[in-house]
Amino acid sequence: MRGTRRGPNDLPFPEFANPVGGGIWLWADINRWANGMPGTDSKIIHLGFNDCVEINSWLLQKSHRPASPNI
Repeated sequence: MRGTRRGPNDLPFPEFANPVGGGIWLWADINRWANGMPGTDSKIIHLGFNDCVEINSWLLQKSHRPASPNI
């Protein structure tokens, strides 16, 4: 993420949880930061298995590397 992002009450954007690929953030941290913004009233605290599979697939496609047989 580039630039400065501020949430409700001028909260700074959360720090990433892992620097891999430019930064990976925890859903709960982002959800808590965005709370109160229009369209961000998600009550989901943790992503489900299918959400993780979809994100991993997207990351793999962006990496331009063939899938490992171990995945």
